[in-house]
Order: sequence, then C-alpha cells, then structure tokens
Amino acid sequence: DGAAYAALLAMSAAFAILPLFLTIALAARWLEDPEILYAAERGVFALWPKLIARPVALAIEAASRDLSTAALPAMALAFLVLAGNALDVLRRALERFYAPAASPKGALRQRLRAFGYAAFAAAIAFAVAALVAALTDLPPTAPAQEPIAPPPGAGPLLFAAQTLGGLALVAGSLLVAHTRLARGGLTVRAAAPGVAVSVGVWIASVNLLALYQIHVAPPQTLYGPFAAAFATLLFFFVGACALLFGAALNATLARPPA
Repeated sequence: DGAAYAALLAMSAAFAILPLFLTIALAARWLEDPEILYAAERGVFALWPKLIARPVALAIEAASRDLSTAALPAMALAFLVLAGNALDVLRRALERFYAPAASPKGALRQRLRAFGYAAFAAAIAFAVAALVAALTDLPPTAPAQEPIAPPPGAGPLLFAAQTLGGLALVAGSLLVAHTRLARGGLTVRAAAPGVAVSVGVWIASVNLLALYQIHVAPPQTLYGPFAAAFATLLFFFVGACALLFGAALNATLARPPA
C-alpha cells in the first residue's frame, strides 16, 4: 500500500500548492502588500529544485494576475479541501504502520481535524511571510527573465537561512504528523529517527531527481507543455515515499524483538 498512499499524498499536496499561493497572493493584493507573496515563494521554493520551482512560481504569478480578490474565499476553500485530503491520506498511511488495528470510528472528526491543521498551517505561513516581507526587501522569486546578477536580498547567507529554516519547518511538521496526527503515534523521541531519515532521504532524492531531469530525461522532452505539472507531481511523490519510509523505519524500531 505504500506506493498507493505516496501517489495519493503527492497528488493532493501538489494540487493544493497552487490554491495555497493564489490565496496568499489575493490576500496580499487585498492588503496592498504584494511582497508577502514574494516572501512566501522564497521561503518554500528555496527547498525545491530550480527546474521545478521556477515554472510553478511563474504559473502562480500568472494565475494571480488573472483573478480578482473576490476569488479569495473560493481559493481558500479549494486549498483547505485539497490540503485536508492530503493530511487525511497521510494520517491513514501513518496508521498503517503505527495503528493497523485502530477502529475506523470518528472518520468525519478526523477529516475535520485535518482541515483544521491545514488552515492553521496556512495562517502560520501567511503570518511568517508577512513578517519577512515587513523586515526585508525581497524581489520576486520568478521574474519574467532570469537576472544576470543576483538581485538584492538573494545572497548566500539569506539562501542558507531560508534553506535551514525550511528544513527545520519540514522536520517539525513531520514530528507533529508522527506524534499528533495519527492514532497510535509515537513520542517525539521515538519518532525522531524516522523523521531524520525522511528528511535526509528527501534531500538526497530530490537532488538526484533534479540531476536526472536535467542531464538524462528533461521533462519538456517527455511531457511537452505538461512538463511542469508532471515534474511537480514526481517531486512530491519522491518526498511522500521518503516520508513513508521514515514511518516504516519507526514502526520497525518500535516493534518489540521476537
């Protein structure tokens, strides 16, 4: 079941990205502070291979220009549904390892809980992006043309801070998922090995994936105009497999010796 759960999680998470950033873009436009979107993009896409991050950022920028702020509630609802589904798939996948005999009662409450987690995470992301936008002067992540020289605010120290901060957020989110999202979840100490392995495997795999797509099989050659969509789905699938591999490791370590 691991591959099926990874595929479902990848699709739900990938399809939630665009509504999430469109929501942030429309809210930023409503607040007349477009730098919030740029800060949010930089914070997330610092962890993505550039081959995938740039087309997605350009798609978000183009889509946000074509929508009015009246679409804000619909975009927020779309994100909650898709992200809530992704969290529920993640919960079910974790319970396959941690609580395979758990009762299916309370499924609606679990789904609503997933929506609540998604809404809380989106609010935190928007608040952090607003704070970064207020404290720094960030240019857009995806300008129409790639600049010859790095723009102001794009130095190595900022990139390192974005990357390390993003990895800390990923690790913290995985710890919450392992310990709080699924019934029969582990303690923080018991969940730490699998989370560490998931993060390490994810970093290695997405970088290998980027090298593969650049030097072996460019997505544009394989998928044509759908290259960005398929590359993004593959990126999320690799991450989902790394996450579930860590859960399987934790379940094995927690199992009493025979």
